[in-house]
Amino acid sequence: MRGEGPATRIPEGDTASQLSGGKVGTRLTDRSSAATLAFLHEALAEKKSVWIGFVGRDGLSKDGVYTPVFVGGGRVLANDGRTDHVLPLHLITGVAPLETEPR
Repeated sequence: MRGEGPATRIPEGDTASQLSGGKVGTRLTDRSSAATLAFLHEALAEKKSVWIGFVGRDGLSKDGVYTPVFVGGGRVLANDGRTDHVLPLHLITGVAPLETEPR
């Protein structure tokens, strides 16, 4: 996947890497909603799993590897390999491609 704007490396010990078995690539530093939407639409079109950081219902930061199923209406419907999750766009704190697909 191509990125939008400059990027920073996510440490290999990142939780998403450990949980997914996939190696997380570079995180997009352009945190605008437009860049996030473009990235997620591309992942959806390519049926690619991506790393998504977000603020959970409890107000705590969470992250994981998800495959977008639907992107629109200010939300992302994404599957973590077990269940579907609705992630409001305004609560997404970061996105990144995976260098390797999850196991």
